Amino acid sequence: MKTFFKKSCKISQKNGLLGLFFILSFSASAQYRKVQETYPTTRGMVRYRPMGVQMGFKLSPFISGNRLESRGNYNSFDNNGAVVRMSLGPIADIFFSEKYAFSTGLWYTVKGVHVRNSTSFLQDLTPPGTATSSLYNLQYLQIPLTFKLLTNEVADRLRLFMQFGGVADIKLAEKAINAPINALYIYNESKNRSTRAFGFGDFNLLLAGGGEYALSGSDALVFGISYQRGLINIYRDNDLSIKNNCFFLDLAYKF
Repeated sequence: MKTFFKKSCKISQKNGLLGLFFILSFSASAQYRKVQETYPTTRGMVRYRPMGVQMGFKLSPFISGNRLESRGNYNSFDNNGAVVRMSLGPIADIFFSEKYAFSTGLWYTVKGVHVRNSTSFLQDLTPPGTATSSLYNLQYLQIPLTFKLLTNEVADRLRLFMQFGGVADIKLAEKAINAPINALYIYNESKNRSTRAFGFGDFNLLLAGGGEYALSGSDALVFGISYQRGLINIYRDNDLSIKNNCFFLDLAYKF
């Protein structure tokens, strides 16, 4: 009887130790999973820091178009289609939480102005002109002042974002393409203002969306589309209102 009691006690002790071992193992595993979910460094995720800054560089081919209103001497003017141009420069996301950031940068952007007119537009000049279209390249330094909202992961290493705000344009230069047959250049030259037919700058509303795919550490690939809508008449004569409409394909690398 004593032998049987001793064996029963030993079995109970072993069962108790095994139970305690399983409880401790489950607790440790749960804690480890919690740490992994909070800091998923093993998956190569971007290290989103509540007060961190991510720098990068973007390259954006875009379609540059215009909204046009004409009257007076320019009443025959109309839009002559869009042109393809390029924007590039550094970007910076300043995070004030894991999902919200102030996004800015410094972009060199060349926008196009492409308009057409009737043959009567230049007939009053001396000598009369026959040009019926105008194409300008306007070089800007753009400073975005925007907010970026990011989602949780929608797939492995992938987060989506939405971005909105304003973009200030500072004009660096303007160039008339094919000046001898450029109607606006010929007209402005007759008015002694051929060197500066357009204003010093612009201000745009920006709306963008896309995704960020994490690589390793804090590196990430960014892709998306954006729309900039110019708010200011960029032409110097109020009888002809030209405002920008631009659609961008945004590609960037963040580090």
